[in-house]
Amino acid sequence: MSTGQSPDFTSYSGIDGGIMTADQKTVKLPLLLEPGESRSFVIYVGILVTPNVYEAISIKSSSNVRTNSSLKLALAKQGMDLYGNHVDYQEFPGGEYKMTIDNENQKSPTF
Repeated sequence: MSTGQSPDFTSYSGIDGGIMTADQKTVKLPLLLEPGESRSFVIYVGILVTPNVYEAISIKSSSNVRTNSSLKLALAKQGMDLYGNHVDYQEFPGGEYKMTIDNENQKSPTF
């Protein structure tokens, strides 16, 4: 599995989270398909983060176990997301908040 051919080409030697069926059963490889047969899978891979995001996550996660949602919120408060995009974060009375990312310059992995 790889993320594009350029720039910053990255190749995964394994699928860290695994390959699962839609009903969350582990897929065993190799997989043989008969002619005309198809299957759908959910593939779980890790997120490759920028050095700034890594540093922010390392600081936040050193004190306790963090969920993906809490990391996203902590990063947004610092003006970034998991992919290094600039995030406009606003808090409102009552604990509500808004996170906005510029769609035109949005970075995200493509596998």
